[in-house]
Amino acid sequence: MSKLLLIRGARQLVTMRGPLGPRRGRALGEPAVIQDGAILVRDGIITDVGQGRRVENLTEARRAEPVDVTGRVVLPGFVDCHTYLLAGFVRPWEHAERRSAGVDNADEATKVGPADAARGIAETASRTLERLARGRLESFIRNGTTTVEVKAGAGGDRSSTLKALRVLARLAGSPLDIVATYLVWPPVTDAASAAARDYAEWVLAEMLPLIARLRLARFAGAGSGTGGFGLDEACRVLDVARQSGLGIKINLAEGAAPGFTQLGLSLGAVSVDHITHIDEQNLKLLAQWPAVAVLCPVSDLHNRNGHPVPARALVERGAAVALATGFDPVASPTSNMQTVVGLACLYLGLSPAEALAAATINGAHAAGCADRTGSIESGKVADLAIFDVADYRDIPCYFGENLVWMTLKRGRIIYKRGEVECPQD
Repeated sequence: MSKLLLIRGARQLVTMRGPLGPRRGRALGEPAVIQDGAILVRDGIITDVGQGRRVENLTEARRAEPVDVTGRVVLPGFVDCHTYLLAGFVRPWEHAERRSAGVDNADEATKVGPADAARGIAETASRTLERLARGRLESFIRNGTTTVEVKAGAGGDRSSTLKALRVLARLAGSPLDIVATYLVWPPVTDAASAAARDYAEWVLAEMLPLIARLRLARFAGAGSGTGGFGLDEACRVLDVARQSGLGIKINLAEGAAPGFTQLGLSLGAVSVDHITHIDEQNLKLLAQWPAVAVLCPVSDLHNRNGHPVPARALVERGAAVALATGFDPVASPTSNMQTVVGLACLYLGLSPAEALAAATINGAHAAGCADRTGSIESGKVADLAIFDVADYRDIPCYFGENLVWMTLKRGRIIYKRGEVECPQD
């Protein structure tokens, strides 16, 4: 028998309905709000969305289990499209102490290289990695996130890479959707070194075909420049990944080789991840190609990137912009997409509507799952975040607060804010 759910009494349904592709330009700031709305869900799938009076009078709605959200705002669950979820036991305070001690190079004070991260995963038991990751995912859930893209494998050998990707496979669907990306990144800092070239050859010959065959990742990602590959190796990695049936992503790191962005876009990159700087040429490219530009303002703040990405220019040129936490258990342990939205408004010049669209529907496009999540419309899964505010434009104003009252995944309540206990004398 079908399970029916009626979400009723919403002051605002911020549906994010619109064009089929990612939101660009003016469309990014048009969140398609329904006042006094309701949502009908059958077996985790949205079947109707609209004005409360109409939806509540449907025959199925009268048989549905009600969820009363009176006076609150309902959005699609956040889609965090760029994270590094996996790590062993970490001590973020060490990095904070190094910064406070006056380390001259801010990157050196916060950065954990691919080899360090891979070593931590290799030295941690698989079940421990899974347990730690589940604990981190609970924080994402409490903050309204329902889908998380996770990068794994950077700098790793066969054993640590497969371990990480298998942990992600076990985490998927319990309860969040996990989109796994095999991040191909050499364990050395010199892109022109023989070691970097040898690592690329090993990835091409062994790891990409194996991961594609085992279906352990949806995407493969690569970077060029500082810490990444040279242009030729990056090109070959992305091309073989595409031929193996994996979607591709590119990391636009500082010092990226000239032509790298155009190369990745021409090969069909779904997203250009964690843009920390951008020049005029790349602005033009991102406006012309369908890939989504992923910005991580909280991670940039953690890592003292003093040059804000020109998000306003990206939007006005017509690029598709998404927001993500860039969560890293060591260097940027922030899982709250509400903080990301707030910082995007304060720091990057986005409007509340633009920032929320970038954190939901455009995040879904960057993660390759916009066909089933990222907006509130019939046929999509009921991934929802319900906020204890009167207007969606209030969300970025409460910087650092958690305003989520309830999170639903596939129509099932996976988080509800508890009551504050006030003991009586």
